[in-house]
Amino acid sequence: MCFYKHSMIVSEESNNIAEDSDKLHSRFKKRRLIVGTFIVFLLLIAYVWFVYVSSAFQKQRELVGQYERAAQAMKDFEEAMRNDTYGGKTPQETLNLFIEALKKDDIELASRYFILELDERDPAYLTQEKPLLALREFRIENKLENLVNLLNTVRPDNTNRIHEGDYGFAIYENDRLISEINMEFNKYSGVWKLESL
Repeated sequence: MCFYKHSMIVSEESNNIAEDSDKLHSRFKKRRLIVGTFIVFLLLIAYVWFVYVSSAFQKQRELVGQYERAAQAMKDFEEAMRNDTYGGKTPQETLNLFIEALKKDDIELASRYFILELDERDPAYLTQEKPLLALREFRIENKLENLVNLLNTVRPDNTNRIHEGDYGFAIYENDRLISEINMEFNKYSGVWKLESL
């Protein structure tokens, strides 16, 4: 009986060990399943983040950057326009100042009566570089005096006026229109500027 009892105890202990082993194995499987599911869940969240959320944040950052660049460009534009004070309170006054500068052969001063270049893509943006180059060509070709003589014959011409800050002169030769002068009011500095000649 002792052997039987001992054998039962050993058998019971074996069963208990086997059950404990099965329980432990079952718990391990459950934990592995939970950890695996959690890792898959984290990977799914990371995928959604990188594909959708981070691209949305990137787009938002790009938009904020574009807005900041546009705001800075507007600030630079307004500052340049406020500092562009060469010109008269009337279109005629600006034209007279321009003619006087040409008569003195001061093409640098004459070029300042032109409106600033407003095309942001142009390397001469917010400068009067193009009119200065054109006036230099006139000087090289000895045409400044002819230009002054023509400018002294201008007549106001507002037939093509687009808005209040727009003004025009016409240049006639033998009662024939040969050119137009367009002027633009710089609302930032309060002076009239030559737009085209």
